[in-house]
Amino acid sequence: MAHSTSTKQSHKGVIRGVIVPEQWDDHFKVTGVHVACPGEREVRIVNLTSFPALKSLAQSEAIFTGIIKKSGLLETIQLESFTLLEKGED
Repeated sequence: MAHSTSTKQSHKGVIRGVIVPEQWDDHFKVTGVHVACPGEREVRIVNLTSFPALKSLAQSEAIFTGIIKKSGLLETIQLESFTLLEKGED
């Protein structure tokens, strides 16, 4: 009898995308963000407390480096570093 298991894949990687707020507290302060990448890919940043500046950089494009994990449809990144891109920079 075959049974399905939830597979978790993780690897160090680099992604490029736009910072988007996704959670707020009772005072409307940002408490969670994700990276909106091309192709409707969304990657949640799990260690936002280590990079609090990201909370105020909504709609900024950046390159992110870290450990990317995928479990089903959910993707997360344990961020190691990020570099903001200038508008129009390829």
